[in-house]
Amino acid sequence: TGAFNGDIRVTNNYRQQWSSVTSMPYKTLTMSLDAPIFKGKMKGDDYFAGGFSVNNDKAGQSKLTQNLYTGVISFNKSLSQGGGKYVSLGFQTGYGMRSLDLSQLSWDNQWTGSTYNSSLPSGEPAIGLTKSYVDMSGGIMYSQIGEMIKWNIGAAMFHINQPDIGFGTKDKLYSKTIVHAGGSFRLSKTSNVVLIPAMEVVLQGPTTMINSGINFKYILQDRSKYTGYYSEMSISFGGWYRLADALIFSMRFDYGQFASGFSYDMNLSGLTAATSGRGGFELLFQYTGVFGGATVKTVKSRI
Repeated sequence: TGAFNGDIRVTNNYRQQWSSVTSMPYKTLTMSLDAPIFKGKMKGDDYFAGGFSVNNDKAGQSKLTQNLYTGVISFNKSLSQGGGKYVSLGFQTGYGMRSLDLSQLSWDNQWTGSTYNSSLPSGEPAIGLTKSYVDMSGGIMYSQIGEMIKWNIGAAMFHINQPDIGFGTKDKLYSKTIVHAGGSFRLSKTSNVVLIPAMEVVLQGPTTMINSGINFKYILQDRSKYTGYYSEMSISFGGWYRLADALIFSMRFDYGQFASGFSYDMNLSGLTAATSGRGGFELLFQYTGVFGGATVKTVKSRI
């Protein structure tokens, strides 16, 4: 949170998946805002950061819906003069609400033995079910920023308090541990090509997810180093692999303070028989505000 080159960042991400196997495809919308606080006003190059996010997820015929509202705060400790190395500690707390519409489902009691009759009583509650809960998470990250290279490595634990998310019966959410690493590597001072690899390992209960891949960024126009008259313009393409599940293609376009991106999953799991490989797509829109002008030091470290 707040670990970026700018004064404010607004992100909007939308995902839709499995429209080929259901009339009610899974949809996820996430909106977030974060910003550094007291940057340049604390001892050395230390600073706090804060933000909040809203996540809406709707799945399947039952319209299983989850709304999660979270606030987050972090402290970024500088380990070097000039702010080139940081350790960041963050804590997040949120309020979640889940709902389920059972009237949209069909049940065994509505099967007559030869046909399905929706007018027969299902034996289930006629009204929707709801559940609210509090969710807490935390994480740590080390980052290093240079003129040619920028990289980071970190770990986080989500659902530390293992909230009960069950409808009517107790159902504790497994804690989720994530280890991640990534970077940006410009091939040379005169090169317009930047390599952006990344990976993550996610462990939650009995499940494991591993994502890894790389983006190739081509800088169409460098930002002017002293006047800021010209904005950086770049385009990125990449490929990613989610182990035993999907092959992901992505692209992104950056112009100055604005960015937009698109990615698509090709399903490779056992669900392929139903999906024919059609997984899901994501759309990204992002704005990074810089107010009052960036320093020469900050501009030089930007990749």
